Amino acid sequence: MISDERVRELLDGRRWFAGNAATAEVLARTELAGDPPLTQVFVASDGHRYQLVVDPDGVEVDDNVNDAYALLHVVAPDERVSSVRHLAAEQSNTSFVFDERVLLKLFRKVGDGPNPDVDVPQALRRVGFAHVPDVLARWQRDGRDLAVLQPFLAGATDGWTLALTSLRQLFAEGAEPESAGGDFAPDARRLGAITAEMHVALADAFGTERANAELLAKSVAGGETASKLAVLEDGGALIRVHGDYHLGQVMRTDESWFVCDFEGEPARREIERIAPNSPLKDVAGMVRSFDYAASIAAREQDEDVRGLARAWERHNRVEFLESYWEAIHGHDLVPRNHADAVALMEAFELEKALYEVAYERAHRPAWVEIPEAAVARLRVA
Repeated sequence: MISDERVRELLDGRRWFAGNAATAEVLARTELAGDPPLTQVFVASDGHRYQLVVDPDGVEVDDNVNDAYALLHVVAPDERVSSVRHLAAEQSNTSFVFDERVLLKLFRKVGDGPNPDVDVPQALRRVGFAHVPDVLARWQRDGRDLAVLQPFLAGATDGWTLALTSLRQLFAEGAEPESAGGDFAPDARRLGAITAEMHVALADAFGTERANAELLAKSVAGGETASKLAVLEDGGALIRVHGDYHLGQVMRTDESWFVCDFEGEPARREIERIAPNSPLKDVAGMVRSFDYAASIAAREQDEDVRGLARAWERHNRVEFLESYWEAIHGHDLVPRNHADAVALMEAFELEKALYEVAYERAHRPAWVEIPEAAVARLRVA
C-alpha cells in the first residue's frame, strides 16, 4: 500500500494541485480492479479534496500513460481501445485520448457532489442543445464525480488557437481586420449566436429567477462593480451559467462549435461557481478573451502592431456582441433596455478584469499588465 510520504511526493509540483504537499492529509485509499491494479488515494489540503490514481510501483497515472488503460476499464469496463495518449493541454484535471475517439477526464479536485462538467452538459443535451460533448460513461462514488468519458472531438481546434492564427495573419498582411485573409468575424458571430442558444438552454434546464440590483450586487465581487448596478431598472434573469467562458473553452470542428469545461473559474469557491448569475457574466468573459488574444499575439511580434491588435479586438467584439444581442432578444434573460444590458455586461467585464489581475499576480506576473490596462479602461467607461 502506498505510503503517506510517497503520496505527498507525488503531489509536489502537480499543476492541478493547489494545496500544500508537505501538510496534505491522506483521507482514504481504495484498491481498484484492473491490470495493473490501481490504487485511488484521496487527500485533503487547504480545504479541498484531491484524488490521485497510483499503480503498484507507486507511479501516478500522469506519469505512466499505459496505466490509463486500467483506469479506462474502471470507468467504462466494456470499452475496447488499442491506443492512448496524454492530453498535455489539460491543467486542472488529467485527460487521456483513446483511439482518437474517446476522451477520459480524471477529475483531480473532487467536490462534495456532482461535477458541473458532467451534470451541465447532460442537462443541456436533454433540452436539445447539441453544442456540448455527450457523456458516454460516468464514474461516481458517494454522489461525487471522479471521472467522465466523452467523445473526442477529433480535428477540433480551440477558439484561442484560431484567434491567434487570425491575428498573426492580420499582422503579416497589415490590412484592416475585416479585409484580412484570416478574418475571425464569421467565427465571432457564430459564437455569439451559440452563446445565446446555450443561455436559453441553461434557463430551460435549470430554471430562472428575476434579477434586481441587490441580487446582481451579490453576483459580482462587490465594491466598484456592484455600485454600477444600483441604477439599473431591469436586471434581466439569473440562470445557471458557464462561469469561466473564454476562447479556450470553445472548440471548432468541421461541423460546428462545441462548448467545454463547465467547472467555473478555478480560483472561486464551489458555491460561487454553481450559483445562478446573469448570462452576461459569460458574455463579459468572452469579450475579455478577445482582449487577451490580441494582447498576447501582439507581444509575439518584433514590431509594434498594437494598433492592428486593438482593431482586431474591437472588430470581433462588435461582431460577437451584435450576434449575441440578436439571438438572445425576446427570451427575457437580459435587461430589456439595451443600455441597461450593455451597462450590466460592462460591470461584469470590469469584475472579470479585476479577477484576472489577482490571478495573474499569483500565477503569471508577466501577463498582469493585460488585465491592469483593461481595468484602467473600464473604470472610465
